[in-house]
Amino acid sequence: MTALQPTERIGDYRSINKVPTALGIERKLCVVIGVIAACNFQLTKQFLESLSIFAAFWCAVFFLHKWEPRIIKMLPDLWHQRSVYCPRKFVG
Repeated sequence: MTALQPTERIGDYRSINKVPTALGIERKLCVVIGVIAACNFQLTKQFLESLSIFAAFWCAVFFLHKWEPRIIKMLPDLWHQRSVYCPRKFVG
């Protein structure tokens, strides 16, 4: 039996804690972008246009994720958040 490294703990699995990715972005977003490009291809029958749409969306998501890794998870929460009036906000 090998000794544990100082950074390893029992039950600390790296694959569980990592986000599943495809092409460097979250797998769900990659599938959504692929579906959008496929729908565009079915409607217009132009492969290069669909490929460029996929590439543009992929680049946008990839660089957003590099800029702020948590932004993909934060945006849906911000869209559903309502502002609540607080009467004590302006009281000194």
